[in-house]
Amino acid sequence: MPKVSIILPVYNGSAYLGECLDSLLAQNFKDFEILLINDCSTDNSSDICQQYQARDKRIRYVENPTNMGTASSTNLGHRLAQGDYIAHADQDDISKPQRLGWQANFLKNNPEICMVSGQMLVFGTDNGPTGAPQQDQDIKANFLPASQNLFNPTVMIRKSFIEEHSLHFNPNQKGAADYGFFVNAMCHGGKFANLPQVLLNYRVHNQQQSGSLNRMQAITSGIRSQVLNEFFPTLNQLEVTQVEPLLRWLNPPSLPVTEVEASLELLPRLLASEVSKHGESRKERDGFLLACQHRWSNGIAQLKASRTQAMAGIE
Repeated sequence: MPKVSIILPVYNGSAYLGECLDSLLAQNFKDFEILLINDCSTDNSSDICQQYQARDKRIRYVENPTNMGTASSTNLGHRLAQGDYIAHADQDDISKPQRLGWQANFLKNNPEICMVSGQMLVFGTDNGPTGAPQQDQDIKANFLPASQNLFNPTVMIRKSFIEEHSLHFNPNQKGAADYGFFVNAMCHGGKFANLPQVLLNYRVHNQQQSGSLNRMQAITSGIRSQVLNEFFPTLNQLEVTQVEPLLRWLNPPSLPVTEVEASLELLPRLLASEVSKHGESRKERDGFLLACQHRWSNGIAQLKASRTQAMAGIE
């Protein structure tokens, strides 16, 4: 049996799929299999997959009977995987030759870690490095802002952990299913790490799948509410619903002033809370909460000042 199973969902990926597969086959670590899960592509992705399968016996090719989405394809890959470790890959990225070796060696030497990710270098329509913290406590703290925690295209997972806890991607969470998966792993006692090395070049391009911003925001908010419940168990559900919108850093909502003021009253309670049973970094957690508090408090102050000036002008 291979040590590592690489799960690669494929959907209309012909433009970059060859480059992705070439980078995986060029790994310094050789004890792996690649599971190509073709999700009813309408381009020539199927031909490319079968050509690579014919070239290398480590490649297994599967065709979904209907289009199921990336989350369901990933779950299928998890079930079919024969390796001790499962590595995720995206069809348009380029893995560094050392990626699998670095990660497999890390999991071997750190049995308490269930998932290890790493750094990425963005290229394409955007360019530059993107990083995430290396330590478990900092990664978990970043589940609250829902960013810079684990990068799904670089993740390697201990298969025994997800089997023991029956973990899977939730297809209803669409593009946020990886976030939901990581948070559920934390809820089952999972510990995480990020390697300091760049593991892959992450391609940004116009053909990438995207969903409705409003729908994705609602899904992400639901998962963040789960994190709030875990980090601050004394909050009731009404309080979670009140405070969660203030933590939407990337896409802050438009909220009535009275609603913001009521929600801001809850933040001191969160800041006074001890670290939860998950061991998140209080420094990082509270740093984010304070930044959100500052943003919304300043916004209200500026709005009130603007209204006062407007009224003075009328008089």
